[in-house]
Amino acid sequence: VTDECRLVALSLLKRNQHRQLVDFDNHLDLISNDWRNPNINNELQSSSF
Repeated sequence: VTDECRLVALSLLKRNQHRQLVDFDNHLDLISNDWRNPNINNELQSSSF
């Protein structure tokens, strides 16, 4: 695992983003839950680590 990957994971954990993570099972329970996690993906793309 690269250092960059570790920094990204640590940053997400510090901001409690893991609590916002939606898996496909959550999506099946409530269809409005987007299993693709666009909020987290957008944050990852806009952040500089």
